[in-house]
Amino acid sequence: MNWTGVDTAQGHGSLLISGARVLDPYGELHRPPVTDILVEQGRIVALGGEAHARGRSAQPFDARGHLITPGFVNAHCHSHDMLLRGLFEQKSLESWGMIAFPFNWPSRGAEEIALRTRAHGIECLLGGMTTIQDMVTLVDFKQEHAEAVVDAYSQTGIEAVIAPQFSDLPGVAGIPFAEECFSASELAALGGGVDFEPVAEKLKSIFKHVSAPRLSWALGPVQLQICSDDALRWTADHSAETGLRIYTHLYETRSEAVLARHSLAADSGSAVRRLARLGIAGARLTIAHGVWIAPDEIRQLAEAGVGLAANTVTNLKLMNGFAPIRGYSDEGMTIGLGCDNSSASDAQNIFQAMKTFALIRAMQSAADDESAASEAFRAATVGGARLLGLQDEVGRIAPGYRANLAFIDVRGPAWRPFNSAVRQLVYGEPGSGVSHVMVRGTWVVKERKSALVDEASLCRELDQTRDRMQRDLEDVWRKAAGFGRGYAAVARRVADEPLGFDARSLKPPAN
Repeated sequence: MNWTGVDTAQGHGSLLISGARVLDPYGELHRPPVTDILVEQGRIVALGGEAHARGRSAQPFDARGHLITPGFVNAHCHSHDMLLRGLFEQKSLESWGMIAFPFNWPSRGAEEIALRTRAHGIECLLGGMTTIQDMVTLVDFKQEHAEAVVDAYSQTGIEAVIAPQFSDLPGVAGIPFAEECFSASELAALGGGVDFEPVAEKLKSIFKHVSAPRLSWALGPVQLQICSDDALRWTADHSAETGLRIYTHLYETRSEAVLARHSLAADSGSAVRRLARLGIAGARLTIAHGVWIAPDEIRQLAEAGVGLAANTVTNLKLMNGFAPIRGYSDEGMTIGLGCDNSSASDAQNIFQAMKTFALIRAMQSAADDESAASEAFRAATVGGARLLGLQDEVGRIAPGYRANLAFIDVRGPAWRPFNSAVRQLVYGEPGSGVSHVMVRGTWVVKERKSALVDEASLCRELDQTRDRMQRDLEDVWRKAAGFGRGYAAVARRVADEPLGFDARSLKPPAN
């Protein structure tokens, strides 16, 4: 590849990309044509013959042997626990969270926060993801920690919509049958509530004073069951006032659905009805997971314009089951794909997410439907773009869109013979074929290496930091073990509660 003369720092100038097949979500998906792409000032300005004619004086880039896709959108992830990957297997979400959630750890410094964020961003870019939605936990909402996240992402070149997670109710508010299953000392150790007003002021200060190009803020009420009505009303009002989008977790586990049935009598036992009552359910809201949800609740979300960030890999890894993907699709909801926590899914890999999504969707569909791969690809591109409010900016290869592009080498074994671009992309490509990545016309990955960050130094820092964390990790594990009996008792009670549907079955619930 000839990189000479290509501006890799600012995305300025003019670049004519030629020789590659171009896979747009709304174009030919099986045998996409070889198409020229003209990039100017960080945007796609022309395709095909027009690009060739207008780009005669542009810097040429020969992309033969590649498939070019829109930069993928990671519609739901958490950068805060990337240092904990590989530690967990066959754990429930509750017992996993006792170790993975940052507020169960001693306070971390800004340097460690910056390191893990930088590593998270680089991993996403190396996998072809150019835009991400990060629901990050910033314990105590310190401005220096927010600055560390923003500065780290800026160094990588990635685009991010960052939603600091917040809540104000005690942790026990999110656990059904907690009073019966935990001792008084255990209940106290699970943490108390906080006054939400200072939290709101800290969030507003971060949104006002911390900024960088390619990065924007959003609102992140972490879980509805540990957010008061007042906190959620503030979220709805602040979103309406500022236009900030809202991201939250909903019905990830069976225990959440059971808790809703027991604690939300005023909302007929439905967390979705509570969302509607408090004014949050609308086009700016995206729910993550949505596994243990009834058909009428899906319909209500769809009618309100709410979107879904599906996280199929994590749902399986944490043994939560199968989201009714086909049900969401049939109701017309916008669906994006997330890679979720690195400690739960173990990788920021959009190809794993697409394949798992497609397989589950196919199992929930009729035989010979043949739409699973294309819908997975669209979810990872245009679907995610809509969930981030960037539907006119990213997710497509078309004039006017940002030049966010992933170059996939199709000379490897997963592509021989070449029969269907979208099927071989979704079912066969592991992610190692991503050779170059561009964000807003800037090369951020070249020849499978970050163009902006020294990966060797980054890896050394990660190893050193992990070694320093060992004593804290052992303490956190020890503390978490003390809650094992209580969570096991909760799990037994939850399993005995009837819901009328089973998200651990691939058969979707009847309407």
